[in-house]
Amino acid sequence: MESNLTDRQKQERFIASLSAMQSSIWRYIYSLLPDPNLANDVLQETNIVLWRKIDEFDHSREFMPWARQIARFQVMAALRDRSRDRLVLDEGLVDLMAGEIEAEEVVHGARMKALEKCLSKLNSNKRELVLQRYRDGASVQDIAASLKRPVGSLSQALYRIRQALMRCVERQLSSTT
Repeated sequence: MESNLTDRQKQERFIASLSAMQSSIWRYIYSLLPDPNLANDVLQETNIVLWRKIDEFDHSREFMPWARQIARFQVMAALRDRSRDRLVLDEGLVDLMAGEIEAEEVVHGARMKALEKCLSKLNSNKRELVLQRYRDGASVQDIAASLKRPVGSLSQALYRIRQALMRCVERQLSSTT
């Protein structure tokens, strides 16, 4: 299927993937370089390298692991460039930290997939309540007012839903290991 794509379609997919993952790439870089200004600079360099390597990207594979690898190399390059500074992380430490972050992302991804599956099992009223509160960021007071329910009963309902989701996620994760 990849070979059937035009260059323009490949570029559009690439740009969509890069745009969707931009904040994740920045967080990854920032976790390795806890200086937001340097992380921004490294992100820009990473974007340039990613664009230059667009022909190397296999669209049948996940974008983030490939982008993360390039970002790690850019972090190491930035550290080498700043090696005259007193507080510079060793490349081995960066590799170790990067491995830990990648492992955490795998676990986080599994938890998010399990949560999505568990959310889909909720009845529509409960699912909408959870989405209003946590996806949309609505306050409990605002939701209670819109539903004409007491704040206390809504808080209790959300607590019970969260507990049920937590148990469901744990079951999902334990069944996949």
